[in-house]
Amino acid sequence: MVEHYSTALNFKKKLVFFITLGVPRAFLYSQACKYQMSSFCTRNISDYILRLEPTPKVGACCMTPLREVDDLSNPFKAEWYNKRLHDHTSAQKNTDCNACWNLEQQGEQSPRLLEGHLPRTRQIELQLGNTCNLSCIYCGPQFSSRWAEITKDSDWTKITQNNIIEANQQRKEKVITWLLNSLSIKNPRRISTICITGGEPTIIEDFYKICEKLLEPGLTIRINTNLMCPPQKLDRLITLFQDLKNHGQTIILRCSIDG
Repeated sequence: MVEHYSTALNFKKKLVFFITLGVPRAFLYSQACKYQMSSFCTRNISDYILRLEPTPKVGACCMTPLREVDDLSNPFKAEWYNKRLHDHTSAQKNTDCNACWNLEQQGEQSPRLLEGHLPRTRQIELQLGNTCNLSCIYCGPQFSSRWAEITKDSDWTKITQNNIIEANQQRKEKVITWLLNSLSIKNPRRISTICITGGEPTIIEDFYKICEKLLEPGLTIRINTNLMCPPQKLDRLITLFQDLKNHGQTIILRCSIDG
């Protein structure tokens, strides 16, 4: 254990240096596996989460907490993110990842152990908010406005108030600009996969505003949907899918079965 920890620490500076230079991730994966670093997880260098409502927040894995955005022009230019990268290349267990550490301590398979050492395509999960037209039994107020109304959860029902939405609009637009730049084919560190969730994306206006700008080829667009798009938006949705397909995008629908 001491030898393993020492090896990881000796390798730390080199790996952090490579990350800074933007060395291809495949090389970093191979080096991390070679040294069998006990804290390393590819989700921390490949996965991004951006939540738009009620105020922009970001994260680096679905198992970790979301953080307030400090720099709207680059949401991941933050001390917490740099520390997480540092810890995961230094054999240190970052507290953001306690969900996985706790599972592993109990002898269970965590997402980190299942796929955390495998090469992953850079991807971002875009959470548009909790506006939804259903209350599926497995869901809750965070992802369904219907559930927020049923449970009278004040933390989530309040995001539909106009004053909060208006106050957030300017911040949200700046973060969306960063998102579109990150997905652009002109970006040398392009994020090539976007997973769009809600709420129900097809009833949220931001879904159309963003997707109608994703016309550069080579993107994979995954959409979590309950397939209950209202009739008044159906023509726009079909036109959007046709435009995306004509511009070389791959569209994957991930459909819920409860609705």
